This record gives sequence, structure tokens and C-alpha cells, in this order.
Amino acid sequence: MNGRRCQEMQLVRVAIKQEHQHFQELGLIDRDYPDFFYLLNKKVNSLPLRGYFSKKLLDYIREEYPKLEISPALIDLFPGKLPFVVEVVITIQYYHNQILDGKGGVLSSDRIKQNLLLSNLLKDQLYSYIDARFQREQAILVADYVRKMFKYTDIGQLIEKTYNTYKAYNDTKDFTLPYGGAINTAISQDCIDFLLSHAARHSEPGNDSFLRLYFIRIYLVSAMLFKLTAQLIKDLIGLEERNQLRGFDIEMFSEYYGVMLQLVNDNCDWIPSKYQHKTVAKNYSDSFCDLRNKNVTFPLFIYLQRSSGAILNYLEEEQLEITPESQDQYYDEIIETGAIKEAIRLGKDTGQKALSYLNPANSNWVIFEDMVKISHYNRYYYHFFEEMKNYQIKMY
Repeated sequence: MNGRRCQEMQLVRVAIKQEHQHFQELGLIDRDYPDFFYLLNKKVNSLPLRGYFSKKLLDYIREEYPKLEISPALIDLFPGKLPFVVEVVITIQYYHNQILDGKGGVLSSDRIKQNLLLSNLLKDQLYSYIDARFQREQAILVADYVRKMFKYTDIGQLIEKTYNTYKAYNDTKDFTLPYGGAINTAISQDCIDFLLSHAARHSEPGNDSFLRLYFIRIYLVSAMLFKLTAQLIKDLIGLEERNQLRGFDIEMFSEYYGVMLQLVNDNCDWIPSKYQHKTVAKNYSDSFCDLRNKNVTFPLFIYLQRSSGAILNYLEEEQLEITPESQDQYYDEIIETGAIKEAIRLGKDTGQKALSYLNPANSNWVIFEDMVKISHYNRYYYHFFEEMKNYQIKMY
């Protein structure tokens, strides 16, 4: 991580933790229970990727438009208030993801009920926080955008559970969405077409309608949060971008960046639990969660076009358990077929496309470039690259 970026992220984290104190004071939870919202407590004590992203968007805009008047009321929202809101939004989504995917040990009916209630209470307290800590007009606007973030994420999750499964992959009919009109106006068709065209370079001709729904899903669950954050900041400022004729557009950057992150996340799901990587919402045991749930992500899509080995046998069977031994087998297979290589390349292509929408003369460009490097190399990819050597697979 870039040293400047690391230092700035630490400052945002300090500001977010301060806002977390205000947030706790506004709630019904006694101070004797600081871990009541356990995921939020973990989140505010980790590096705030999405909150920091919102802060850097403002920094980029202020440098790009030096004559733009930024009100003290807007400056007051950073580096703590608005970044904290974004971090709470993703935390509520974590509670939901644990339920939907069986992550974080949320497998029993009691744990599912607990997560559901915690997410409801946390969402209600978030809106109370917005009302209390933002000026009235700001609060109305921020709350409206937060609702959109939740709405589009929920639609994306519904698409995943309905249309991104192995069962749906084998269904030859074309799917029509009951909310297709709303989705088509919300997402960027250019972005979806970009993903499809680049995916075609890395894969054999296949089920394009299935792949399109997969890309729509990752756009809704990931890109939309970043895109709406960019739109929110522009609305708070009253900015209409004037440099789009030069090809620069922070909304386009934000959506491609969000897609890139989800592509990386889907790839990292194939790392065995023995390497002991975990996040705020995922335990070691959550490795191969997508496969266990029989969700077809891009690496599995490539695999299904190229191979018919142990992974396919698992998908065809009713069993849900994935043992450490089978993890190793599936890990080797997804690498040996070249599926992970192509999936990594798609993420890298998407990250480079994102950067193309930013002005490289802006001093904040180097920070965004550093943020995109996660699509080139990260602690999960290290294991992929080491294993690729055994099969003489080269990334280029």
C-alpha cells in the first residue's frame, strides 16, 4: 500500500471511530455493551476502504475544480461523518450476506434470526444518526441515497440467488427480470458490455445471457455503492462535471472500480481455508463459499466451459460439505484449467478501465492507482501465483 494512502486511511479511521462514539450515544444500547453491533465494532477498527474512497473523491473534485466553492457544511462531513455512513451501510450488508451465504458461522436458525434483528436495529439507528449529525437538507439527501444503496444491493442479491446458480446455468431459457426496467435505467450498459466483450476474450463462447445477469449482479451489489457515493458527493456540492469531454468522469471510475473489487472478491473465494485469510465478515471456514452455495461466479463459469472434473462432480451431487482435502483438489483444478488466470485478467482489465476515467494530472490519481493494484496482486493472489508455477501458467 502506498505510504501516503496508508497514512490518510489511518486519519479517516480515527475520524470514523469518533463518529462511532456519537453513533453509540444516539442508540438504545447501553454503553456496557460496546460489542452489541459486533460487525460494526470490527469494521470501525479496521481500515475503512469505502469510507476512505468517499474522502478521496472529494479531494479529487476539489483539485480538479479549484474555483469550485465548497461550503463549510460540506467540509464538516469529512473525514468522519459521510465516510462513517458508508461504512455502516456496508456493515448492514455484511449482516445480510452472512445470512444469505452462510458466512461467519451464521448457519443455525438462531444465528440467522440474530443477524436479521441486528441488521434491522443497525439500519434504524443509522437513519437516526443521519438525522442527528447532518443538516436537514443534507440529511434528506443522504438518507435517500442510503435507501438506494440498500435497494439495489437487495435486488443484486436476489438475482444471485435466482439467476446466478448452477441450476440457472443449466437452464436454456432466457430469463426476464420483473424489475428489468428499473435496473436498465440504473446501471451502465456500457460497463456491462465492456465486461462481456472482455470476458469473451478470456473464455469460450457460452451462455451470454447467464453471464450478463452475473455482471449485472456484481454491478448492483458492489459498483452501485461506489457510484451512488460519487453521485451523492456531487449532489451535495452541486457539481455538474464539465470535463467529461476530456473523458474524465468520477461516476464511471467509481462503477468500474466497484465491479473490479467484486471480481477480485469472487476470485479470492477459491483460496483454501488452510491459508487462514479472514475479513471482518468472513472466517477461515468460509473459503469456497460460492461453490458450496453453488453460485456460478466468473472463475467457475470459465471452468465449466473447459473442464468436467471434480468441481463439476461436486456441483452435480447433493452433498454440501467441502472437506480440506477437497478444497485442495478444487483449488488445483480451478488453477490448472486456467480459469483463475482468466478471471484475474478480467479484474485487471476492469481496474485499468476505471483509471482511464480519471485525470492522471490530478495528484490524487496516484492514490486511486494504488487502490486499483489489488486487482494485480494481493495476499490471496500470492497463493494463486505460487501454485501457477507448478502448472507453468504465466500471468502477462
